[in-house]
Amino acid sequence: MEAGVTELEARLGHQVAGFVGLDAMLENVELDALVIAAPPETHEDALLGALDRGLHVLCEKPLVMPKRGATNRLELVVDAFHAAGLHLCVNTQWPCTLPYYFELYPEVAESPVESFWMQLSPFDKGIDAVEDCLPHVLSLLQALVPDPDPVLRSPEIDFLNEDASRIAVQFGYDAGAQNVPCRIELSWCPAPPRPAGYGINGRKAIRKIKLPAYELSLEGDGRSVPLRDPLEVRVAEFLSLLRGGPPEEANTLATTRLRMLESLLA
Repeated sequence: MEAGVTELEARLGHQVAGFVGLDAMLENVELDALVIAAPPETHEDALLGALDRGLHVLCEKPLVMPKRGATNRLELVVDAFHAAGLHLCVNTQWPCTLPYYFELYPEVAESPVESFWMQLSPFDKGIDAVEDCLPHVLSLLQALVPDPDPVLRSPEIDFLNEDASRIAVQFGYDAGAQNVPCRIELSWCPAPPRPAGYGINGRKAIRKIKLPAYELSLEGDGRSVPLRDPLEVRVAEFLSLLRGGPPEEANTLATTRLRMLESLLA
């Protein structure tokens, strides 16, 4: 742990406190909010610990692992955060790129969503890659075609090679009277920069990352739009929510997203 603290202090330029385990940190530091960036299997216990101590939370996706009964448990947690006047947010970054996508393709912003495509490059292979990547897809669809109770129609998961490093996922996104055919292509990539992008109505935008400066852009049809780091945008949104007072409603988008993910993996 000491080596990690030293490395972070050198990178960030300020003092860092290190703890072994979440409970040790929560018992020794006064916090207003908690960022949960640990592996997904630790999220549920961390959420309950934050709730017990009255902390707002920004958590990596998914909020809890998409296993049997997870949606029901998450609904209880989401309702408890809201009842306590606490914000519970998921670090879903891709919707933050939509203004830049529409700058690249302004004509799409004025049209109904008729089809959706996304390419992602997970660190994992097989079903773990699907669990990791599909929350990104579903968060974009929720932003593009808002609906309180969307359904994934006729989902299919195809492993395209023997080691399951290439996967195709297809389904129809039913949002009220609107159905959006969706195709997701996952290709294992063990190291950054990892290829990624999405397309609406056939107009594809590919995210480009220029290292080591980590300069981001969206590119398509021979054009390029500079992209602000979506993580910075998401954190800024979270802080803005905290300054605005208690949440007006519970984060039902998170439970709906988990329910769709469970239906896909069933």
